[in-house]
Amino acid sequence: HDLTLAPAANNLVLSGGVSGTGNLTIGTTGAGTTTLSTVSVNNAGTITNNGTGAGLTTISSVVGTNVTGVVQNSATSALAFTTSANTYTSGLTIKSGTVSGAVANSFGANANVITIGDSAGSANATLSGAGAVTFANPISVAIGNTGVAKITDTANSTFSGAVTLNSHDLTLAPAANNLVLSGGVSGTGNLT
Repeated sequence: HDLTLAPAANNLVLSGGVSGTGNLTIGTTGAGTTTLSTVSVNNAGTITNNGTGAGLTTISSVVGTNVTGVVQNSATSALAFTTSANTYTSGLTIKSGTVSGAVANSFGANANVITIGDSAGSANATLSGAGAVTFANPISVAIGNTGVAKITDTANSTFSGAVTLNSHDLTLAPAANNLVLSGGVSGTGNLT
């Protein structure tokens, strides 16, 4: 069965892990944060962050190989992978809002594809390096939307996976840190 975590004004911590079969949805409705920590999250299903509130969702637990996809779909509630090297291989899709990672493999196993952008609509989607590490994941910029696809960082981050532009532009927007793309850029679209 599916499970929805929906804090409002208070913070919610789930530290006992998630297993079994079903999708996990995180949908904060206010300033309350959600934290998944300690024991792994390894449900046979998706993990989706789609809250309408501003509370940050933090996953410091390992996201395991049973997970069938991670989806960020909130313009206001960011998703942060902070301390664990995740092992899932089924894809990270940033349809709307921001996903950040602080350690290598934050975004899944090295072959796990990161898709920036939705297949329709106008939502902005951002991938952010929050650690001075190398992220090896291939990156695909989705076709079909009019939103801004962006890669940024808050530390000296390197993205070494190949980047594919699918008839969509990509913006590189480092702040005070160095941002490196070393895997090459191909496809159709402008790089700014």
